[in-house]
Amino acid sequence: MPTIAEYDILAAQWLAEVVQPRGHRTTKRVIAEAWHEERRRLTPVPDQLVQRLAGDGAPHSVLHVVDDGQRELGAHVDVRPLTEYEVAM
Repeated sequence: MPTIAEYDILAAQWLAEVVQPRGHRTTKRVIAEAWHEERRRLTPVPDQLVQRLAGDGAPHSVLHVVDDGQRELGAHVDVRPLTEYEVAM
């Protein structure tokens, strides 16, 4: 059974070989070129958000948008680290 790290390697390979060379349907730009341009504009995720969603096991409220565009507090979900889902071989 593959580990998460092995899936990460496969995903990176798929991105490099399949996704990035493609042309965007609408803009006709090569995906890799557009990504490199956009990436410069990205800012880091704030530390407090990373810590809040780091999988501390505490329940977190989820906001969702209902049909009329209003936000409403949804169910509580447990955010757990991915390592909890790895199966020992």
